[in-house]
Amino acid sequence: MNPTLNPYQSLLVSRNSNKADLQVLLDACEDYMLNKTTATQIIAEVVSAVKEWKSLATRSGIARHEMDLFGEVFENRAHMRITL
Repeated sequence: MNPTLNPYQSLLVSRNSNKADLQVLLDACEDYMLNKTTATQIIAEVVSAVKEWKSLATRSGIARHEMDLFGEVFENRAHMRITL
């Protein structure tokens, strides 16, 4: 989950897409030599960690205007649903 305001990553997430979407990433798990179960666990761990972004950013001294700028991106990605 790269903190960018762009809905697309600079590099491909899958063979065909650079969309910043966890479902695209999960669907491409075999390209990363992961099975669906392992990929789902990894994504769940990252999503769980990202949910704490605001308190970590505050403790790290990130400026409020930067937190406001990227906050919606983090919140949206932290609440993405994936389909197995």
